[in-house]
Amino acid sequence: MEDKNNGTPVLSSTAEIAVKGLQQRIKETAVAQAVTAFLRVLMSGLEVKGMVDSCHSYGDSLIIKLHSSMIGTIATRSRVPAEWLVLPTLEIAIEESSTTGGTKLRLNGLEVTPIEGAVDAWKVIHSRFEAEGAKTLEDRREVAWNWWDTGGGRETFEGTKFWRTVESLAGLGFGGMTVPRDAKATLLLGCTLSTRQKVTTFHFRCDDSLGERKITVVGTLKPVPATFGPASPDYSYNEQIRDAIGRELWAETSSSKSKRLIAEKFATSALNYGALFCARDGEPGASSESLQKLFTVARNHGGATNLDFLKGRASSWQYNDETYQMTGGDGRVVWRPYDGDILLDNVTSLGQITGGWTCALDGVEICLSSTPLDSGDFSEQAEKEQCWYKTPYKVFLKCFHWKGRKVRNGGNHRVRRSREN
Repeated sequence: MEDKNNGTPVLSSTAEIAVKGLQQRIKETAVAQAVTAFLRVLMSGLEVKGMVDSCHSYGDSLIIKLHSSMIGTIATRSRVPAEWLVLPTLEIAIEESSTTGGTKLRLNGLEVTPIEGAVDAWKVIHSRFEAEGAKTLEDRREVAWNWWDTGGGRETFEGTKFWRTVESLAGLGFGGMTVPRDAKATLLLGCTLSTRQKVTTFHFRCDDSLGERKITVVGTLKPVPATFGPASPDYSYNEQIRDAIGRELWAETSSSKSKRLIAEKFATSALNYGALFCARDGEPGASSESLQKLFTVARNHGGATNLDFLKGRASSWQYNDETYQMTGGDGRVVWRPYDGDILLDNVTSLGQITGGWTCALDGVEICLSSTPLDSGDFSEQAEKEQCWYKTPYKVFLKCFHWKGRKVRNGGNHRVRRSREN
């Protein structure tokens, strides 16, 4: 919720007491205000879904306990190649840095995870790097874009979050003609490089390196222990290589003020996400306002309008992108309950059964199976029978059984029910 008078997120009384308890541990400065604002938007977002079980401050720490893990899906047009993952227990410890200045949040329970389709895309692109001997950043970008543009990459990943993120820039109508090819290729390559990692710190500080004094944030990451097998979407392929290429991409983007400004023009949120985790010593991190926006729950949902399409601001697929309207002064994230490979929205009940999971969406029981399928005929069957229609409920997972039917879901299908029901 949000206070309509000043835009400040409204918290429950328990959360309000906890945040204020932590706020009292730091000096009243502009940095402290930015830290408090971040904590408020984070708490507000988690409370919107009613997933907060308890929230308390203990000394310099804030302990948030959730009913389950939460995944934060970021707006497609923000072009951020990752999602937030909050574990059932999130601990935030606060400390004021006497050596570097500012205020540091130490986090335990917040992670970043790749967007859907990114890991599989990396496997293909990496194999092409090997086959074509692409060693430099320029060569890798060229190989990646050729694969996407003319080598079948675009068609292979159509409909995935990875595809939508890339096409939100590369597939623009008339406006897309003004986007440099290198910018498209950089976004494409960058979207394949995220791996699942723990966020360990957010360091808020004053910075004037870009010509104006502002509060910036630098974060640190730590790889998640390799407890996932190669079949898991959380398995990190070529993690060190991907990290090195990502930092090389960032170094090029931030090598001059003009390049950074160009990148910010086409992908403000993505640029600040890169600055958050890749900024080198002496470079500004993400702006605190941008970080807050990446954690602020969006008020506006819905796809592109006919006017957006006619003015060349949107492609036809964006009619159905529910995050299209999450722009401007609005927040950039939608939080949903998360459990392993299964990501559900509007769940009224969830229980484990032999061979899979069941859930009830608005009273409609669906059997969810984690068994991979070679192919699915759900869309074809829908076309043949003409007896399906969309509901507002979404299921994001590899596949599931629905009334005896095996359904493969790449993450862009909606749960459907027959007209007979």
